[in-house]
Amino acid sequence: MKTFIADIFPKLLQFSKKLDNTTILVNHPWLAYTEDSSERKIFIFSSSKELILSTNGIVQKGRWEYFQSANSILIEIGETKTLFNKAFIDESILLLKQDGNDEMLIFANENKLRNPINIQKYIEKEYQQKIRKEALQIKEKKYREIQRSPKELLYENVFAIKDNIFLYKVVTYISVLASISTIVYGFFNPWAFILSVVLLIFAVFMWMKLSDAKFQLYKAKRQYTDLQKKDNQ
Repeated sequence: MKTFIADIFPKLLQFSKKLDNTTILVNHPWLAYTEDSSERKIFIFSSSKELILSTNGIVQKGRWEYFQSANSILIEIGETKTLFNKAFIDESILLLKQDGNDEMLIFANENKLRNPINIQKYIEKEYQQKIRKEALQIKEKKYREIQRSPKELLYENVFAIKDNIFLYKVVTYISVLASISTIVYGFFNPWAFILSVVLLIFAVFMWMKLSDAKFQLYKAKRQYTDLQKKDNQ
């Protein structure tokens, strides 16, 4: 089962719930998968960040912490601290991949799955069809992009650039008008004068973006015309 989970784990990540959703993670009996069938390990993550590990009824206490920005979880038991930088979780299973190697902790929520050995069947039933569907959609999208001719892509690019030019024009004109009106008012108010300078700088920046977009449009039109000439030959 470990080989199966290691292979499918990267594809599962897109379907994972968030670890910071504490209602899924905390105060549930997470039964660990072990190759020793006589060993029963239960992890309980408490909302106070305390970790309870029961091995065949013998309890150890530790700590756990979730780092949202890194999407990582730190587990501390005794003198050992382990960082897991990739995780999959839903209401029934929890998979944690250790940072820097391929070691994984595999858990089943005992309230949902009575035995971790059922995890593979659960994944096959709940996620394999979704993974196949997602892979097929990506493949079809890539195929459609390959099938589109360079002329079609350029044609779309021309319209995209035209939209940008219209937007840049509107923003530039508004910035210039706002700057002029604020300069007039700024003779009586120093803060208004500072604002007018900022608006003027912004207007210059937008004018530069507008000029660049016009140049890109010119290049795209030239390329499109060249392709049309080749098609007509």
